[in-house]
Amino acid sequence: MTAHPFIATLYRNRIALCSPTIAQPLELKFSDASIKDLEIVNQSELENQVKAFGSARQLHPGELIFVLTANVVFEKDLSKIPRSDRSAQIQAFLDSIPLSSISHKIFRVQNAEKLIVLNRNLHDGLKKAFEAVGFSVSAVIPGVMLGDIGVQESTTAESCRVISKKIDFIRANSFLSDEGNFHQKETKFLKKYQLAVVVFFILAVAGAVLAAVFTLRPAPRSKPTPTLTPKPTTHNSQPTPLPTAPAEASPSALTVQILNSSGTPGLASKIQKQLTPLGYTNIIVGNSTVLSSPSSVLFSSRVSPALRQSLLQLLQISSARDNPAPQFDIIITLGKQSTP
Repeated sequence: MTAHPFIATLYRNRIALCSPTIAQPLELKFSDASIKDLEIVNQSELENQVKAFGSARQLHPGELIFVLTANVVFEKDLSKIPRSDRSAQIQAFLDSIPLSSISHKIFRVQNAEKLIVLNRNLHDGLKKAFEAVGFSVSAVIPGVMLGDIGVQESTTAESCRVISKKIDFIRANSFLSDEGNFHQKETKFLKKYQLAVVVFFILAVAGAVLAAVFTLRPAPRSKPTPTLTPKPTTHNSQPTPLPTAPAEASPSALTVQILNSSGTPGLASKIQKQLTPLGYTNIIVGNSTVLSSPSSVLFSSRVSPALRQSLLQLLQISSARDNPAPQFDIIITLGKQSTP
């Protein structure tokens, strides 16, 4: 193990690796076959790429610290949000992130409090790849925190020397320093709906057992019945009442959030102008801190199938999911492939 830690600064499509003993940062560019748009495409390919990088640079594995730049995390400023509203605001923000597995933590940056969210699958994949060749990941810190020790997000030999002297600060402000918040979105969802999942499972098993019993039970022997002479009878014909369709929420009754994650300024406002004539009047627009591709839509149970289909056709978006605990009825995330 080396005496000084390695610093791996994670950008959208590359890693810059440095240490106080390396004159210039070493760059590892991810191939599209390993990582694309902040998602692990092929774990084996990523591990092979990291292994080849270490061999070519003749690196001696040691302690490794990940620094997350602004374009690989989601960020929300909590400073101006009242304490009584924070829990709901934080959950709404987490629900709006179009990733299946995330981790989050609140950091104090100078005089502000910021919620930082990272892609858990991306972190776990990179950690596994570097540990496979002998590195030991000791800290994961957002780049925005480095300003407190006079270091910018960009990786230089000087920044590595400063970081290596501030190890206690780095570890105290790492995602890994608070395992309680370092969790997956699916885990929180299962805990929240644990009783409902258990009840549904029990009912499903009971239904399957009853179906098997009635299916396998032998049919009773039929007995001959006497032939009766039919007699004409008079019936009063009455119409059979039809079931009443459940009321569907109109566009004006639905809440909509549009997040611009495409990098194209004003795209969310343009989509808002397209939806307003269709009756969607309760719309909130905003920008995401991370570019996303492709676009996606989250629907609550209040949105009818007809409205879902019409929205997806209008926006030309194919990715749609149900939102089990929505802050908004419709959350539209506009990715890089979106067109105004």
